[in-house]
Amino acid sequence: CCGFVEADEHRILAFLSACQAGAWPDARMLADTLIAADGVGDLLQAGSRLAHALLQAGRRLPQRHRDDADAETALVIAPAASALIH
Repeated sequence: CCGFVEADEHRILAFLSACQAGAWPDARMLADTLIAADGVGDLLQAGSRLAHALLQAGRRLPQRHRDDADAETALVIAPAASALIH
């Protein structure tokens, strides 16, 4: 990802891409790095809703969660035909 995105922002983008892909174990691991344990369920629900809204708007995030669940060095892997955000 670009040099202007901080580690937490990168994790949030990776979290949302995992939600878009339905990769719930990855989304859960990323949520655990972003929020206290008692808020993970709420974050997963909110992330699911936001991820769905982005997809409905034609915005697909790169699947950064696939190679690195903590999102520090994730690779950008996305279908060429998709409209990507960041």
